[in-house]
Parts: sequence; C-alpha cells; structure tokens
Amino acid sequence: MPDIIASRTSVVDSNADKGILVLPLELISETLKNYKKIEIHSTSDDSTPFVLPRGFSVRPGVLRALSQVCQVYREVFLPLAYESLATCLYPKSGHNIKSHHKTHRQITVSLTTYKGETAIPLFVACLAALPNLRSIKIVHAPASLMKPFRDTFKQTLAISFPTVHTVAVRPPCHGLMFALPEVRSVWVDWHLDATQVATSLINAGCKKVEVLKNFDLSYSMLTRLLNKTPMLRHVTLTIYDEMKYFEILKRCKRLDTIELRMEQVYFEKKYREPTMDLPPVANTIKTCRAVLKASPSSESKFLRLVEVGPSPRAPELEEGEMSYTDIGLD
Repeated sequence: MPDIIASRTSVVDSNADKGILVLPLELISETLKNYKKIEIHSTSDDSTPFVLPRGFSVRPGVLRALSQVCQVYREVFLPLAYESLATCLYPKSGHNIKSHHKTHRQITVSLTTYKGETAIPLFVACLAALPNLRSIKIVHAPASLMKPFRDTFKQTLAISFPTVHTVAVRPPCHGLMFALPEVRSVWVDWHLDATQVATSLINAGCKKVEVLKNFDLSYSMLTRLLNKTPMLRHVTLTIYDEMKYFEILKRCKRLDTIELRMEQVYFEKKYREPTMDLPPVANTIKTCRAVLKASPSSESKFLRLVEVGPSPRAPELEEGEMSYTDIGLD
C-alpha cells in the first residue's frame, strides 16, 4: 500500500484512530485484497474482449467511498483509488485525469479500430501527462492499429517514458517498445505470436529487460532475443516446449527463475490429467533444474509451475487467474 504510513500521519483528525484505520496496516492491506485488483496479468473475457470483468470495478468504488468519509480517510484511500487508471472497466467510471495525474502509477486501456490515427496520439499525450507512471497494460488492440503505433512511436524518437518498468502489450502495439528505454518486465498474452514484440525489443535496444512473460517465439527468434537481453533473469515457457528451448537458457548469466506454464488442452490429447509424473513433464522439470543449478546467478533460484483458470486441476481459479506452485530444485 504506497505511502499509507505517511498518509495516516500527515493530518490531525479525530477519525485517524477510528473505524478501519484502527487496524494495523497489514490487516487493512489484507482486507482490501478481498476486492479484485487489476494486475498486469489480468485478462478480459472472450465474450467481452474490450472490457475487463465487472468484478474489477468493485475495488475502485470501495476505495472512493472510503475516501469520502473524512479528511484522514481521504488522504489514505484516495491515492489507492487512483493509483490505477483503467479506461476499460464496466460500468465505466470516468474522472479528470489532470486532477490525479501524479497519483496514477498504472494505466490499463482497451484500444479499438475507431479513429486509430487520432486516438493513438491522444493516448501518447495521456501517458506523457502521468509523471509517476510505472506500468502500462493494454487489454485489447486490433491489428489495424499496428501502423498508427509504429508511426507514432518508432518515427518520433523524442517520445519516451523512462519511468515505466512494466508493460503488458498486444502484438499490434509493439511500437510502444521504442518509448520504453527503462522497461524491466514485458508481458504478452499467451497463444499470441510475440515475434513482433520481440523484434521491437531488439531494435529499440531494451537491454535492461529482466522478465519475459509468455513469449511464444520460434527457436531462432528466442535465440536473438536472449542475445540482446543480457539482464534477463526470469522467463516463462510452456512445459511442452522442445528441450532445446530450455537448454538455450544456459547462456543467461543472471537467470534465477523459470516458470513452466501447464497447458491442460495439450495433455488432454494423450493423458486424462497433467501431472508432474508424466514423462514429458518430468523430463522438462529435470532439464530446468539442471539449467538453474548451472546458472552463475547468486540470487535465490525458483522453478515454478503455472496454471491459469479455469482449470480442471485447479477449479477454484477464476478466468485468467493464475496459480503458482514452487517445484524446487532437488
């Protein structure tokens, strides 16, 4: 919870030790976790690809309501309410960006085909108006926006957002990479060809990238990308990728985390249920353990299994929700 301690003590108010604020900060944070927060990996439903599910609109409403209780509540909860700027929630709840532009640290947008040549420059202006922006998430973007993005970002070298360290990008928006010189973590939706995003990362010289999530690439493109990202330490691959995809990770000198995405559909073709005892799974895990043990990184190392809901193995997961299981290196 950013700056919540400073917020609680910055004003003198009779309500500062009443209601929810009487609780320890850790409990307040845990309580708010009951309301779904837009994460970098949050996805839209297939039936409504332009907007995030309704559940994500509850948390902002609760935080805004709490911020109206009194002055001290406002100083604590209003920054949390506007920490994330989302234009793709249903129902939509607009507000004046200029009023809270220093508070926004994450922006989540859905882009459509309507007047792309006009909308993309306005989107850029919006990003430029957020001095403390840390994360950009694009939920939806049609292929027709590729040219407007390329023309806006690649050809206008003056555009730069050095405060942004995390981005979840759709392939048509790959030109955005040219404006993110300090990006550390890059996410792509699974089952989408990430070749264009990887090419832009290489051509833009994004050498500070540490995390690559869900990059579905050919072996040759993955090789090129690894050669241009010397800081890479965290990568996600599918558990059924060929062994050469994992062997090539040995060249990553800072590698400390490999995530293996479990694909239920793939295993249903041959097996009733994917388990870590199946030969293809066991062989992949064995190879990844060897790669991580051989890595010269001095950081703690992790091998994780990733499942995405809904999944027969994890029925408690909602659509797009992720479950992580640490496998261990022994």
